[in-house]
Amino acid sequence: MPPLPKLSSSSRKLLPTKLTLLSSPKLWFPGYPKGMADNVTIADYLENYIDNSVVVGSPQWQSILDVAKSESIYVVIGFSHKTDGVLYMAQSLISPEGEAILIRHKLRPSGGERGIWSDGTPSEIKVVSTPYGRWGILECWEHFHPAMTFNAQAQYETLHIASNPYTPDANDPSAEGWESEEVNVGASRLYAVNANAPLIFSSVGNVRFIGADGLDLAVTPASTDFDEVPLIYQSFNTTGLKDAPTYDADGQQSWGILNEIYTNFPSYIPKVEGNLVPRQRFPISDLLASVKN
Repeated sequence: MPPLPKLSSSSRKLLPTKLTLLSSPKLWFPGYPKGMADNVTIADYLENYIDNSVVVGSPQWQSILDVAKSESIYVVIGFSHKTDGVLYMAQSLISPEGEAILIRHKLRPSGGERGIWSDGTPSEIKVVSTPYGRWGILECWEHFHPAMTFNAQAQYETLHIASNPYTPDANDPSAEGWESEEVNVGASRLYAVNANAPLIFSSVGNVRFIGADGLDLAVTPASTDFDEVPLIYQSFNTTGLKDAPTYDADGQQSWGILNEIYTNFPSYIPKVEGNLVPRQRFPISDLLASVKN
């Protein structure tokens, strides 16, 4: 699990004394397989990737919890979660006491990802109350889809953490459309405005903090040397947020709005589930068998 020493040394040598929350990119452990996030192009590395995916409760997992506890900080970590014979794209919010107070899985991995990593469940989309307000977490392209965003925003976030894999700078001719800054930061700006909450855009490469108005508070471009600037920092005013409400019945993300959408869904569209929604699981045994064949 190569990134772990980096996290540990960073937390002990580089973190400011008053740090409250440390957030990592998507799949920070063992890393996002850039350019290989499908079950075909990753074939030569799949077995190694599975071996290095995180097992909750393992010594490796405990070492992550120990970092949070030793530094007395909250940590949002992105990792490939190996459990029940499958892999998930996971995020965890870890407390300063070294306890995982939330572990969730990407509801539906995007594109070719949904051939390696299995689907999570909607019930895992939860916003957590902390002494600093209500925090929510989603991954990457989940920020485009109401199936993920609506329920998160309905729970009244005062801070949102968006875990992304790699984000190049704007106008990078080598960037794929799905990974571009223009596309992904655009989704996060919209999310921040809809939630009326500041947003941490965690990523390898272009990283930023976005205000509740959708505008940048701080940006570090992808061209910045990672060894020189492995972390960026930002302060938020959390005064009074400990007692923030857990929902807003009059908000744009509320039961009333959801019911209005349902009631007025276009009548000519058949009310069928389709093929996207049913949960998909990709057993590790099947993945490895497909590679050997």
